[in-house]
Amino acid sequence: MKTVMETVFGSHLYELQTPTSDRDYKGIFIPHPRDILLGTAPKAIDTSTGDKSSKNTIDDIDRQLYSLKKFISLACDGDTVALDMLHATDDKLVANSEIWQYIRANRWRFYTTELTGLFGYVRKQAAKYGVKGSRLAALREVYDVLQATPDEDIFDGRSRKSKVYDIIDTLPENEFCRFIKDEGMKAGCQDFYEVLGRKFQYTITVAEMKKSLYKLWDEYGERARQAEANEGIDWKALSHALRGGYQLISIFRDGDIVYPLKESEFIKRVKTGGAKFSEVQEELEDAMQQVERLAAVSQYPKQVDREFWDTFVERVYADAVKAYYK
Repeated sequence: MKTVMETVFGSHLYELQTPTSDRDYKGIFIPHPRDILLGTAPKAIDTSTGDKSSKNTIDDIDRQLYSLKKFISLACDGDTVALDMLHATDDKLVANSEIWQYIRANRWRFYTTELTGLFGYVRKQAAKYGVKGSRLAALREVYDVLQATPDEDIFDGRSRKSKVYDIIDTLPENEFCRFIKDEGMKAGCQDFYEVLGRKFQYTITVAEMKKSLYKLWDEYGERARQAEANEGIDWKALSHALRGGYQLISIFRDGDIVYPLKESEFIKRVKTGGAKFSEVQEELEDAMQQVERLAAVSQYPKQVDREFWDTFVERVYADAVKAYYK
């Protein structure tokens, strides 16, 4: 096994560490040539300390290395960990190589208008924590439609359970509610109705959709109360979501991410619970809306050129095998 790169990770990479922050390391390796040839190479190697069933202490070290093939796959998928690693500067590295320098110099090839992993995470958190008036109004529209829709109805003279596709003409379409197609499903292209980041397949019953949406409606009401009391908030999760939003803005606006982010002090204040929930909510939603606007006019492709990176991995692995058996 040959180490391609290793970097400090997490809060120490972003320069958001606190006195109680543990140490995280992430890296990339080239598997042993025998494992490459036999197809037995591990996707990752974990040498972390501490008990996985309990929270790490300041003395614990999380260390995980990805095979080059696995890392490239993660980066192509817009995975948040891979994207963070791509922006580690030399002063954060504990292992370096020409291969890593080449990958990092070409990190722009991983930028797309989708950036699925990071985009999805931030969008989900914005939907989870947002209680802005426009979101509540959009949710209320859907709620009212479902309230007026029976779980069963008469179709072709027979009673059957209503499906989402039966009511698509009555469902609202706006900034937070939309009809989408997912072409990445194993069963082929599928149609969905999305509400505040939650997707509902056309083929599920209205009763199933009601169960989920009514729960979301109740959660929003509780969140509004928490916003006033500033309690029951997962500040660390909020800080991660904010950081992700700022990272996306940096990619779409500046074509790169540079740590520490200029918003680092605010992110750290959020992480330690030193900000008002209502202030963070508004900032998170504003960041998400800015990301959506920038992505809509971005010149980045929709998908990564995976052929380029497959060829790169093939060449690196082939060189490793040739050098070993020479």
